[in-house]
Amino acid sequence: MRDATQHQQDFTELAQHAFADNGYVPSTALLKATAKGLVRLADPSPVAVRVDVDVSFDDMLRSCAGA
Repeated sequence: MRDATQHQQDFTELAQHAFADNGYVPSTALLKATAKGLVRLADPSPVAVRVDVDVSFDDMLRSCAGA
């Protein structure tokens, strides 16, 4: 398994090539932000730990509101 730095570098290069293919020269900050976004898209979504199928909409709202 590659480390996170190598993974980030791969996506930085991918973003750089994508920008270059479209004739755009991004700033360093935009290039880093784009690479971070690509890393997040490539990582699998976290799995819900607890799934309540029988929860009502009102109970869900109360839970989200911290009530």
